[in-house]
Amino acid sequence: MTAGDADTALRMDWAAAAGVALTRLGWSPGVFWAATPAELRLALKALTIPQGISLPLGRRELETLRNRFPDRLPD
Repeated sequence: MTAGDADTALRMDWAAAAGVALTRLGWSPGVFWAATPAELRLALKALTIPQGISLPLGRRELETLRNRFPDRLPD
């Protein structure tokens, strides 16, 4: 374990990390507890949305667009 891993391990919310690893990553408890902090960090980072990819619109953003660009029926 490197010094960076030790710092990560001290700041980690282990209950939340375990929940994500078991539910989103599909890891078993044994795999989770055998993983190093660096491995866990990399796996969790893979769940984030890549740069340049947008999240779906929320209700507020959709309403803003609908008001700005209303549908018009053909004349």
